[in-house]
Amino acid sequence: RVTVQIIPPPRTPAEVTVYPTGIPDLKTSLDLIRGPHPTSASHSVQSVTAKRLASYPGRADDSAHFVHAYIPAKIRFILDRDSQLISHAVNAFCERDPLDVKATASMENFPPIDCRVHCVKFSRRLYAQLQHRTFCAPKRSPWAKLNPDVASSKARDIGTKIAYGFEILCSQCRSDAHTQTDSPRWQHYMESLAGRGYFRGEIEGSRRYRKLAEAAREYFDENTRIAAKRVHPGRRVLDLIEEFSGATFDAILPPESDDSWLSIDADELDGMLRERAGFEEANDEECLEKIEAMKDGMKKFVTKVSDFEGAEFPSEYRADQVKFDAETFVDALGKILEGKIESDSSVEDEDEDIGLDEESDDEDESLRGYM
Repeated sequence: RVTVQIIPPPRTPAEVTVYPTGIPDLKTSLDLIRGPHPTSASHSVQSVTAKRLASYPGRADDSAHFVHAYIPAKIRFILDRDSQLISHAVNAFCERDPLDVKATASMENFPPIDCRVHCVKFSRRLYAQLQHRTFCAPKRSPWAKLNPDVASSKARDIGTKIAYGFEILCSQCRSDAHTQTDSPRWQHYMESLAGRGYFRGEIEGSRRYRKLAEAAREYFDENTRIAAKRVHPGRRVLDLIEEFSGATFDAILPPESDDSWLSIDADELDGMLRERAGFEEANDEECLEKIEAMKDGMKKFVTKVSDFEGAEFPSEYRADQVKFDAETFVDALGKILEGKIESDSSVEDEDEDIGLDEESDDEDESLRGYM
């Protein structure tokens, strides 16, 4: 049975020697899971995860989407060897920045040469991301000069986005022939520091300037080394390009998937949200009754007159909930009246005997006796 394992952060000083404070690597994670310390998730987490995974792997096929794209033979070869690289290409295209666009000006690795229409497999999420991104290739780009007769506009648009995504992956993967300080990102980093006043007006080449530049380089190298520990997908793309010797395209293209699921109405969205949240189908009549009751209650609330103690809801008090005890009521009323009489008589005595020190002293003594 597959279970979910969660490595918690240390919560006490004693756990610092057991659990890592940062993100552990694969070997450390496996050692912790196989060790004596508890990492198994709670029962509620296990049940929710099992419920989500119960429909797989069958549901993975339902979420696949096939679309025709006008792509070069290199990309066809890459996708045949490693189909998961399409997700990295889509993400790189959707998250591109000005430096990435500048690096793809010449499309050195994926020019529109030896292109054919190929049926590319996406997940629905990736296809929706790519489809809803408006993109026009720069005028100087070779992809901006495609013949409209080679493929449909949709196939050319999808193929252009895929090619740019793979080109961005290659540009992001730094070649071993270049040092870190020769990379465009290092130059952009230094320009950004200068624009933010990092060098404090020091002259370039001065001792203070060189000291600040050295500190910036150490910080840049440290962060790039951390990122270099993970194998960049662009490295895999470049390796496959070196292996490329040609690719074959399908003589008969399989049909495209229907993309009508991209357009849904409000009722379909509500149904999807209810299904996702695990809500049961609600009865329309019951919903209307609850809404009417809520509306009536709101009207009664706003029409009630309230005082400094707040508003009272008449519906909260029912006649059958009120219990009247006659004996207790008479007893309480008698105590109130008796206290009233005693209070009145004490006032009269005080008016008659005002100025008498002896009675004042006796009253003070009686008060002290109660304290």
